[in-house]
Amino acid sequence: MIIAISFIVSTILSIFIIRNRKSKWLGMFSAFVINTIILGLAYWFLYNLNEKSRLFGIDFYSRYALVISIPIITGINFIILSIDRKREVSA
Repeated sequence: MIIAISFIVSTILSIFIIRNRKSKWLGMFSAFVINTIILGLAYWFLYNLNEKSRLFGIDFYSRYALVISIPIITGINFIILSIDRKREVSA
C-alpha cells in the first residue's frame, strides 16, 4: 500500500513539475526524490515501531522491500514521464 501511494504521488507531482517548468530532467529528479523521501520515511517509521528490530537489527517483516522498490518505482516513473512527454509533443 505504501509503495502504491508513493508511486501515485510521485507520478502526479513529477508530471505537474514537467508541465509547469518545461524541464524533463527536473521532473525525473523530483520523482526520484519524492520516492526516496516517502519510502525512506516509511521504512524509518516502521523500523522504529518494532522493538526487536531496533535491539537486534534483524528485520523479519520485509521492510527492506520499501528500500528496494525505490529504483524500481523511479524507473517506472521515468517510462511514464517519457510517454507523457511524447504525447504532449505530438499533440
